[in-house]
Amino acid sequence: YPVYDSLSPHLKQMSSLMILKKDLESVPYLSSRFLSIEEQASVAVQCKVLDFGRGEVVDIDNTGIEDLERGILVFRQGLAFGYDYYSESIFRTVFLTRGKSFGSYKVLVEDGNWRAKARLKFMTFSTVTFIPRKAVLTVLNTNKSAWKESGRWRYFQALLLSKNIRVKQRI
Repeated sequence: YPVYDSLSPHLKQMSSLMILKKDLESVPYLSSRFLSIEEQASVAVQCKVLDFGRGEVVDIDNTGIEDLERGILVFRQGLAFGYDYYSESIFRTVFLTRGKSFGSYKVLVEDGNWRAKARLKFMTFSTVTFIPRKAVLTVLNTNKSAWKESGRWRYFQALLLSKNIRVKQRI
């Protein structure tokens, strides 16, 4: 939005939150259940909205998405088919539609400990919100409740998957 650059830092945070609130709510440890409005706004101002064309393929490795770092993708519109590879024999397939997030557990694992790869194939024109890893880790370091009640369980699930241990129930 052209007027965005002329806003004060506080108004930038609040306007970003108003636009991206639904996207943040789709990630359990970034939801209003755990984070205050100010904490959510500090995350929202760091997010980017990305567009992908029909047929586009995006490979995600342990460094992140192409020119972006590691992070979470939240689908605003569109449809994608995703493959999450944990090893040659263990992978997960997902359909990603509006309101679904991708990578909310992998983003918590330390650099070097996550070796899984992922590939997203966009079936239609899609718009996604990219939430950078550094924004997630910053807010989880300051909000211990979000980490203890939600984040650490996603972290645990990611570690199990990275060690090729199958998780029967969704945590």
